[in-house]
Amino acid sequence: MKKLIALFAIFAITSCSELRHVSSDGLTYENGSIYHKGIEVAVLSGVEVAYDNRKLVTEATFKLKSSEYNHLAYGIIKLVTERNPKWEVEVEIDPHTDILK
Repeated sequence: MKKLIALFAIFAITSCSELRHVSSDGLTYENGSIYHKGIEVAVLSGVEVAYDNRKLVTEATFKLKSSEYNHLAYGIIKLVTERNPKWEVEVEIDPHTDILK
């Protein structure tokens, strides 16, 4: 019974991930910068530590180098959260561009 509960818990956690269908292919992280196929597309612009919902959290904010990289925002979030699962990650994008196009 314990194995069944554990299996269900693992399935529930992985199947509920908002990022499971997001690709981070071609993205790498090095020294505070995100690269896409070797081109720097975003830089770490800030790290905050906060007390949120009775938990200490670390939030990292990345700033895109250009609005032409807006479509990579979700992939950047996935890449960074895979490396630092406890971090909350934000990517600043151009608000006048729809990243879902």
